[in-house]
Amino acid sequence: MTGVGAALGAIISSSLTGYICKHYGWPVVFYVSGITITIFGLVYFLLVTDHPKDHILISSKEFNFIQENISGLKIQPVENKRKRAFPWKEVLRSKHVWAMISTKYAMILFMNVVIFKTSAYMAEVLLMPIDQIGYYSSVIYLVKGAFYLLGGLLADFLIKRRLLKSKTLVRKIFQAIATLGTSALFLLLPFTNCNQKGFLIVLLCSMATYGMTTGGEIPVPTDMSNEFASTLFALANMICSTSGLAPQIIGPLLDMNPAAPKHTWWTIFSVVAVMNILGGVVFLIWGTAEPQNWGEKAEDFYVEKEVAVVAAAADVLEMERQEKKASLIVNT
Repeated sequence: MTGVGAALGAIISSSLTGYICKHYGWPVVFYVSGITITIFGLVYFLLVTDHPKDHILISSKEFNFIQENISGLKIQPVENKRKRAFPWKEVLRSKHVWAMISTKYAMILFMNVVIFKTSAYMAEVLLMPIDQIGYYSSVIYLVKGAFYLLGGLLADFLIKRRLLKSKTLVRKIFQAIATLGTSALFLLLPFTNCNQKGFLIVLLCSMATYGMTTGGEIPVPTDMSNEFASTLFALANMICSTSGLAPQIIGPLLDMNPAAPKHTWWTIFSVVAVMNILGGVVFLIWGTAEPQNWGEKAEDFYVEKEVAVVAAAADVLEMERQEKKASLIVNT
């Protein structure tokens, strides 16, 4: 759902940016974006809380429903609970973690090229006006957001119904569709032969397959370890953020051959597609969605401690009962 929200924001901003830029100039684009982000930030800080019971708008009926249906909220951690340190050594040595990072890196690299450079391709090769580029970009994000939602729903359906052998198989199938699908379609872009509609159709199909990644590698950190999922996400995203350097490399490549930008673009599309395929293959071989030994769930840890405390208390009560029984026998 967070991916869908990001796509929705991109749809609105892409469609408006081209229009605002054409009619009011670039500075207004930044003013509108800055004001909008500030408003949403204030709403977030005012309304988002750590626990449902602290939310100012929640009703008793809604809170009771959440408590009854989300098991994690029913568990009251013991007072002396201690959080485990993140197992850096085990994580950095895990081939499963690096397989997830490899395909994530390839997918983010692909998306960075789509976000930052396809608009330049539309302008330089397809010769589109800036407002049309904005509308095309918004449609691209619309398809991506729709299939983000669809991919997650389909994967959850398959996992809950147990229609496939394992959760890992579900993740690998969806990630294969995402990586191999986007790459194959990206390789077709040069064959659209500068046809605007053909280019848009192929790119939209590529975004549709890209959306399947919500059933693939995106949930894998949570699958591996619910307790350390946020740190795994952060680690993977930190490494993959270096793919943002791709536009800095593509620019000089295009400047080296300004007389034939089309052929340079085709080379760029091919390289990105091949890297995406390699990342997908690595995940297909070594990826997993099974819980890892180092990724014990925090709630399970606390429940086990509570069960142990209850069991110890029960033992003490049983011992006292036996002592009383023995005392009565002696007295009689």
